[in-house]
Amino acid sequence: MGPKTPVPEGDLFRQPLREQINLKHPLVRLADLIDWDRLNTAMSASFVSQRGRPATSPRQARLLASV
Repeated sequence: MGPKTPVPEGDLFRQPLREQINLKHPLVRLADLIDWDRLNTAMSASFVSQRGRPATSPRQARLLASV
């Protein structure tokens, strides 16, 4: 009898957001259609500041707003 092999388990309290929401919801589908990198490039020129904290990307802002 040797040691048991560990079974990989997910963290009970840190479930990914995609496992918690309905992936067929229209807003989830819309978010998957948006080219976030292109949006970030297009919008970054409009929000340039030499003072304060650097802006977050639209993808990060979207994630923060959904929590």
